[in-house]
Amino acid sequence: MLNTTRQQSSALLYTRVAVAALVICLLSGAIYFQSMHFGLVMADDIDLFEYMAHQPDRFWHNTRMAFTEMPGHVPYWIPVSMASYFADYELFRMDPGGYHLTSGVLHGITATVFFVLLFQMTGCFWKSVAAAAIWAVHPLHTESVAWIPGRAGVLSVFWTILAVMAYVSYTKTGRWWKSLLACLFFILGLLSKPAIILFPVFLLLLDYWPLQRIIPFDADRQIEEKSLVSLKWLIIEKLPIAAIGAGAVLFGRFFFQATSMAQSMQEGSFQPELLLNIPVVYVTYLWKTLVPSGLPAYVPPMAGYLVPLWQIMGAFTIITVVTLAVIRFRKKAPYLLVGWGWFLIGLAPFLPVCVGQHRFLLQRYAYLPVLGLVLGIVWGCAALMRRLGLSRCIRAVAAVAVVAMLTVISHAQTRHWADSLSFFRHAVEVRPACSQTRANYGEVLFLHGRNAEAIGQLEAALAVDPNNALAHYHLGRAMESAGNSEAAMRHFEKAVYLQPDHVPARNSLGNLLCDTGRIDEAIVHYQNALAADPSAFMVYNNLATALTLKGDYEAAGDMLKKALAIHPGYATARENLMRIERLKAGR
Repeated sequence: MLNTTRQQSSALLYTRVAVAALVICLLSGAIYFQSMHFGLVMADDIDLFEYMAHQPDRFWHNTRMAFTEMPGHVPYWIPVSMASYFADYELFRMDPGGYHLTSGVLHGITATVFFVLLFQMTGCFWKSVAAAAIWAVHPLHTESVAWIPGRAGVLSVFWTILAVMAYVSYTKTGRWWKSLLACLFFILGLLSKPAIILFPVFLLLLDYWPLQRIIPFDADRQIEEKSLVSLKWLIIEKLPIAAIGAGAVLFGRFFFQATSMAQSMQEGSFQPELLLNIPVVYVTYLWKTLVPSGLPAYVPPMAGYLVPLWQIMGAFTIITVVTLAVIRFRKKAPYLLVGWGWFLIGLAPFLPVCVGQHRFLLQRYAYLPVLGLVLGIVWGCAALMRRLGLSRCIRAVAAVAVVAMLTVISHAQTRHWADSLSFFRHAVEVRPACSQTRANYGEVLFLHGRNAEAIGQLEAALAVDPNNALAHYHLGRAMESAGNSEAAMRHFEKAVYLQPDHVPARNSLGNLLCDTGRIDEAIVHYQNALAADPSAFMVYNNLATALTLKGDYEAAGDMLKKALAIHPGYATARENLMRIERLKAGR
């Protein structure tokens, strides 16, 4: 009879877990199912698809290459993420909807595994459901899920949660092979995105709560001495994992040094005083987690600068007060200390980019840190409402209301990633005074044939920042398309003056000079463009055209051969080379 009761209880528990997992997946699907009909956004999507399109149509070859080569358009070694893209390419080819579907499914699975992990660690079913559901539908995650290159963050967190699950099982059973499994999952997470490098510190936080492997320091002197030994052992226990993480990051750094992106990043110099902006970054992410409205879909990089001192001091005060408070209440509410610590540590690897490029809120960077905030907030709110004497029904209604509100906001936020027009239109609406955003929107409008609107946006961008070289270049293209060659030339010249290594501007200016018979000037601009980027195969073709007009067929042929050496499938260059050969033969 007792065994039957236990079996029924276990069956009921498994049913509840399965239903909760299904609900979390459905909530995620309600937000991200729409992305199956999305296209590409002109924000690294194009680079990713062009890279895959140029690879051989052989899955295993491409998967192996993901681990042995590093694309020039990514800032770190992410072979597991690249392998997932090649798997999508095998299934969906160049259909973006399939890639979006994969990212949405991965996010739903990750949220479900997060729920199982919380329940495994704490034994609190409803709190675990609420925390996982809130995290699954939070608007800050729309960039990671709805933006195809954001999948690296989703995959890394997925493997991280599995690594924590294996670690928790190891602490409860003592089976050494489960610790090895945790290391394996951690490595897979690092190879998806190296931002989880501080994973061993996360484990120490969980050792404090809810695993409670660290004996409280202030119980008495005898226990204090034991706890110090215990803490030292727990740190030593994490050293192999830390060594693995450091090795993987250094190995990835070796790959990165050979890419063009590494060379461009090394050209800039980081200003140490910008580190004073760090408290502002933390408070910005904290505020947008609590009040996720007005989220920009696009935040352009810009030169970092110190924000006003009052903002730094105010943000520092908030961080200090919250930190002291969670330490003060660590006995009664250890989940607050763990959640806050997870947030601070999870965001730390992204801080150099945030302060160095003055991008204090990039949504994809919140994917990992918000795990901790949600945990602390849910457990803290539950304790507060229970202390206020609120019934379980009221607490449940409050949780459902929060999840429903976040779902509606996330669904609307996700729509902004449907295509480049929606993406940049929303960016302009959120930040109308940002010159770079308007310049990008103007470019997209021009590419969609909406020339008059493009000119309006680009002129607005220059009204905000007259020295925006990108805006001058795209306005020159729009003016040329409108038949105003004189204005186009002025803007191309201004773009080149502001940014001498702007290859597209020099190329377009050279083309316009060629059309007006100023061949020698055009050749100079083509040569300067190639000096800035020797891989610009189209510029070689245009330079060959200018040399042909001067009658220098030998040099023109050499330029076309260089273009074809870079891009063998460049049909225009091949046709021009055949024409040059005929001209040389007819002399």
